Amino acid sequence: MCVEDGAFLISPKHTPMLRNRANTESRSLRQVEMLPPSEIRYAIRKLVELSHRVGSAEVSVPIARWLGFQQTSTQLREKIEKQVDDLVASGALRLDAGQLSVARNDRSTSR
Repeated sequence: MCVEDGAFLISPKHTPMLRNRANTESRSLRQVEMLPPSEIRYAIRKLVELSHRVGSAEVSVPIARWLGFQQTSTQLREKIEKQVDDLVASGALRLDAGQLSVARNDRSTSR
């Protein structure tokens, strides 16, 4: 059985991974709408974990680079910011004074 994640269907056993699309030959894989939300959330969590705290306004550019995008378009920035908002709303991340950190009692997955 699959679960819906935005426009994507994923297996409940799906483990997100970070994929850099910079050198892919497929144009469709470099389109913002082809980025699975679970992969973006995974990248955000990794960034926050590695940084311990990161400004919520400072998330989009490094995530875009990790995903292989040289420029952070408005569409890409909005897609990343939505996933930040979803992670905060789910309790996976905390937002305090504009700084994101991993929630202490976070037991959620990055999906």
